[in-house]
Amino acid sequence: MPNLELNETITQKKPVFVPVTDTVALFKDGEVQPGRYEFSVEFQTPSTLPGVFSYYDDTITAAIKYKAIVRLHLENQEKEIERAKKLIYIVPSSAAAEQAKSISVSREKRILFARGKLGITAILDYDRFSTDGAIPFRVHVNNRTGRNVRALKVKLMQEVKILCCEKHREKTTKVAKERIQGIKGRTRCVDQFNFELDSYELPPSTNGSLITSRYYFVVECNVLMGRKLKVSPSFQLMLMPKKYEPIDLYTNLGEGCWREP
Repeated sequence: MPNLELNETITQKKPVFVPVTDTVALFKDGEVQPGRYEFSVEFQTPSTLPGVFSYYDDTITAAIKYKAIVRLHLENQEKEIERAKKLIYIVPSSAAAEQAKSISVSREKRILFARGKLGITAILDYDRFSTDGAIPFRVHVNNRTGRNVRALKVKLMQEVKILCCEKHREKTTKVAKERIQGIKGRTRCVDQFNFELDSYELPPSTNGSLITSRYYFVVECNVLMGRKLKVSPSFQLMLMPKKYEPIDLYTNLGEGCWREP
């Protein structure tokens, strides 16, 4: 009697299961005749499931993994005859269903000992991007003061929060940065940035009770004798593989530290 189960395993210490089990076939008198058997199976997974995720560094190793497990065993007996499993990649249903939208974040402030205001606007054409793609966005700076902006800096940031086994880990990482020359007083400028992500192997965004992973930009103007002017637009990274394209999300996590269901 083959069973198909969908399990979610989170962290190396305490697996958490969301079981979805179904019996797909029963063989008459418990005998399987020689031949090839194929069964079509479809599951309606809960809409609240977090997306797949993996993260590791010197102190933290964590992942959300989904597996389809096929078990073949004798009726009314617990002993398994055969078993097979395959990883399944799930993206958050809400993010996949919603239409992508643009993001625009603005801020302005007065500068010490200067007339007028300094304004900055960061614009992303979309609020979600592929983990192996590129993120293009624009920065508008309107310097209505007589002071020069010394530099315009852009940083790509990742924030990870993990809560498990009554332990809490939180880490913010600067993934990449760019810097351009400053802007003279009483001028405006528009700069285009493009961050290529394929070389960073970043995990996708996820937002759950055990693991949260979010991404955002920090765009700042540095002014002599003045506080930095910052804006921080956030966005999502999603797995968007092409059909039949292999995914190696869990390649570097290692097999020895995981407790299997």
